[in-house]
Amino acid sequence: MTDLTVSCDCGAFEGVLHDVTPKAGFHVKCFCRDCQTFPWALGKEASVLDDNGGTAIFQTSTTRLSIQKGKDNLAALRLTPKGIFRWYAKCCNTPIGNTMPGATFSFVGLLKTALQTPAEGASVDAAIGPVRSAAFKKQARGDIAEDYPGLTLSYALSMIGLLFGGAIRGEGKKSPFFSDGEPIAEPRLIDEAERSKISARMDAAS
Repeated sequence: MTDLTVSCDCGAFEGVLHDVTPKAGFHVKCFCRDCQTFPWALGKEASVLDDNGGTAIFQTSTTRLSIQKGKDNLAALRLTPKGIFRWYAKCCNTPIGNTMPGATFSFVGLLKTALQTPAEGASVDAAIGPVRSAAFKKQARGDIAEDYPGLTLSYALSMIGLLFGGAIRGEGKKSPFFSDGEPIAEPRLIDEAERSKISARMDAAS
């Protein structure tokens, strides 16, 4: 097991993801338009997205995450009125991860680009394992060279277990992204006008 550092680019925000193994979560890659829009909205598309617009994400329980410093630097976006919360460090606009829009589920999808290993010679890839599934490949930019596995029944059942198992145990109440059931920062909704401008930039870069 390995502890991974979760940090922003400037270092003002830092957390620890405890006891990480490939079985402690799910390393996935998402090519959906929303996951592409998130870093574009923050000006971080070059450092987050791969050549096909994919985002590498480690999905795990928020009970494994503790924030060490800079909690007041956390902010959030929503791309639709009922969309998930997309957390970032406002000090330097670093995308951090995604949570459900409420404290019921102890789920967080941490962007791989926000993960680091503090131990010399260790690697994030070894800690979280290979990509186990890829989603929304039809929304990728260009042709995907790597043969990622698609969504499987096994993955779907594992995700259901992660979501509802934590909810039954009340683990969502321990999420560092929420306090007394409310998000620690009120998510800002990207309105249609701003979304259209972001989409135009994305399409121009394709």
